[in-house]
Amino acid sequence: MVFAAIRYQAEDKVVREVVAGADELKKQWAAKMAQYDMDPLYEMMNGSRPVTLQELNEMNTRAKGGQGRYWSLCPRRSSGKSKGLTGSRR
Repeated sequence: MVFAAIRYQAEDKVVREVVAGADELKKQWAAKMAQYDMDPLYEMMNGSRPVTLQELNEMNTRAKGGQGRYWSLCPRRSSGKSKGLTGSRR
């Protein structure tokens, strides 16, 4: 009986550590993905939220950074940069 209780405590400790680690990873992931939240963009597009020039400039900067990151991940296709992401490749 004592052996079972000790084993349970050890397993419980491991499970708690794993859960705590998973919670921390969730928080990190949420913080990282928050920069890609699209709700403000949709609100601006449907007119329910006014857009400032500063917000437009920030979105433009983020979009250019994302496009640069895309091209850095796809070096074979970087020759088509001037055509844009949806350009024809004949």
